[in-house]
Amino acid sequence: YLNSFVDNIDEMKEKERYLMEELKNQENNFLGIKSICSNKVDRVEEISRLKIEMNRLGIFLKNNQGLNDFSIDDIQNKIKEIEEYYVSDEEINNLQNKINEFKSKIAYPIIEGVFGILEENFSIIDKKYEEAIYSSMGSRSKFLVVKNEKIGNELLSSNNSSISIIPLNKIKPKIVPGDILRNVRQLGGIPITELINFDEEVSKAMEFVFNGYFLFENKENARKACYDYKVIGVTLDGTLYDPKGTLCGGKIICKNIIFRRKDLLELEQSFKEKKENKRIYEKEKYNLNELKSKICNLREIKKAKNDIQIIENSIKFLNKLIESKVDYSSELSSLRQNIVKKIREKEEFLRRKNVLETEIFELKNKIKSKKEDEKNILKKILQLEGFRRQSEIKISKKSIGEREEESLELKRKHLLQNILKSKSKISKLRELLKEFKSGKNENSKSHLPVQFQEISDVLDDFKLSSNIFNVDLKIFDVKKEDELKKELFSVRKEIEMSKNIKK
Repeated sequence: YLNSFVDNIDEMKEKERYLMEELKNQENNFLGIKSICSNKVDRVEEISRLKIEMNRLGIFLKNNQGLNDFSIDDIQNKIKEIEEYYVSDEEINNLQNKINEFKSKIAYPIIEGVFGILEENFSIIDKKYEEAIYSSMGSRSKFLVVKNEKIGNELLSSNNSSISIIPLNKIKPKIVPGDILRNVRQLGGIPITELINFDEEVSKAMEFVFNGYFLFENKENARKACYDYKVIGVTLDGTLYDPKGTLCGGKIICKNIIFRRKDLLELEQSFKEKKENKRIYEKEKYNLNELKSKICNLREIKKAKNDIQIIENSIKFLNKLIESKVDYSSELSSLRQNIVKKIREKEEFLRRKNVLETEIFELKNKIKSKKEDEKNILKKILQLEGFRRQSEIKISKKSIGEREEESLELKRKHLLQNILKSKSKISKLRELLKEFKSGKNENSKSHLPVQFQEISDVLDDFKLSSNIFNVDLKIFDVKKEDELKKELFSVRKEIEMSKNIKK
């Protein structure tokens, strides 16, 4: 149902668009007829003016006929390509100044085989290790790394100031034995070479300077590793423990800005590229202006072709009006009526569209509400299902309790019956014992062993009944139980006395 509303809305939007176009066309026709067809003289003059304009546009198209082989998109792409080469003088000057600053800070020649000073050839993986690493380097941070001894000698001979050089072909890095390395690691030591990043081409220089140096976060472990395994321990604050016995420390001043040879080379390469881009742009600048002019001409050509088509249609229409005997007032009236009709149709469609949109909105709200109701109902069903299961469990438990209570009641009745029977037997035994004691009935002597056995059975039967039924004091009468126990105890004593008499 909702989908049908949406389809109707889409259909009405399409009709609305169609009506807007029709209304616009009708209004244009109305205005055209009203403005240019007031009289025949005006129409003739209008035709003459349109022909002059059409001739002018035709000459313009002929003069620019060569541009027909170009497209506006192709020319725009070419313009964009040329403009990407543009570099301002300010940008080049800033780059040149930066290069000059770098060169003034770098105290060695930028030539093949010179890699720069030690500190500019690595980066630290975490700033917290900075003091430890600079403390490990000491003055060697300013040593110049070169490819070989020959380049080093040339630099020494040509340099007026003092300079220390690390020739990669001559140095031999210290090797830490594997067992010592494992033991130091167990104490928490980290090789300094694992705390820095560097290029492979200068790895030999890094190992030469840092091999045998280990970082410790604990001073005691640094000291222990130093004296037990003969390695140099360094802590985060820059304190050095040397197996030779020396202890170095104190705040190390680290440069925040290091002017690297590699950065200078990158700046010079960037400067070279920008200079070349500027040269290309200056060369293509004339072509750029020409291309922009072509773009303007192509747009004018496109407009001229469109204008010529409009003028031709207007001339045909005016000639038709001049030759025909049309009742213009009637035609204008008809056009007015059509315009009014289209306006009313448009208003009706807009009204219906608004009604449908309102209904769609209400339906969506109802659907949303129904979904909420459905959700609440499902929730209640789940709650009721839970209550039902709990009730079944309670009923089941109650049934079990009732059955147990009925069973206990039967046991209680059975036990009471046995007690009554036992009491009767005990009474008879009492009478028999009295006769036996008084000697009135000699026959009782012969029955006495049998009665002894009966009273013993009574006692055993009472014990057995009590153990089997495990009588609950709430069910069994406690007073009756006590009375019976007393009677049994009394009879037991009399029986024992009777046994003695028999002897």
